[in-house]
Amino acid sequence: MNKEKWIDDILQTSRHIQPVVVNPFLATRVEAALRKDGEAASPARLQLRWVWLSAAVMAILVVLNVLAWSRPQPVARAGIQAVMQEYGWSSHRFYSADF
Repeated sequence: MNKEKWIDDILQTSRHIQPVVVNPFLATRVEAALRKDGEAASPARLQLRWVWLSAAVMAILVVLNVLAWSRPQPVARAGIQAVMQEYGWSSHRFYSADF
């Protein structure tokens, strides 16, 4: 019951609020100002030489990428055996009891 009275009080206070008087031509003035600024401002453009330069750089990168992938890989002569011998992992001393 107390909540209903509180809601009714709030609704009663909103009935005394007067609408604000606005200028009827304000919206048209804002639209005209936006259109005027929109026509005067042109979008920023890149110079044509920067476009060609970026296209050339991208073409060079593609060519270098193709050349890098088309080269044959160097063949490892002995593979894993060479690495094991280089680091001394091929001997069986890890399993011996000699400390």
